[in-house]
Amino acid sequence: MTPEELAQERAALLAEIDAAFANVSRDGGVSWSEADVLDGPGATLAERARARALDTDKSWNDLVDDPTWEPDLGTGGFSFLDAIGMRYYLPAAMTRSVLLGYDVGIDFPLTIAAKKNAHRKWQLERFGLLDPRQQTCVARYLQFMTRLLESNNPGDSWAPRAALESHWSAYL
Repeated sequence: MTPEELAQERAALLAEIDAAFANVSRDGGVSWSEADVLDGPGATLAERARARALDTDKSWNDLVDDPTWEPDLGTGGFSFLDAIGMRYYLPAAMTRSVLLGYDVGIDFPLTIAAKKNAHRKWQLERFGLLDPRQQTCVARYLQFMTRLLESNNPGDSWAPRAALESHWSAYL
């Protein structure tokens, strides 16, 4: 792909993410700071509530350019979100990745286990609130990131490609 074609595809994908996830909220779901607490031993309801109160964003769009939000923390994060939290934080991470041109911590959580086991079931449940438009958007994001990374550095697109092939290509 030429740089101009990638730029056009990037703009279209950003608009698609924004439209597909426009009215998503995290009301009733696990927040980002709460996910960090859940990664520790024996998180109490009080600790979870205090952590949740730290997350004052009103929309996932607030997080895209927020320097204090780190989607690739190493603790907490996507592995500790429920389906509501996943649907809320996913478009922020995808948008940031597209804008920056590299994965900010979402490609691995989007990779679904191959075997039909409890881990695969749990992974799919966390994406269970995504509607068909949002599922297609995730697939298109992974497809775009594969193309982008491949155009910049051939062979560097294994992470989004693995995620796409693990589950999401069915939505293209």
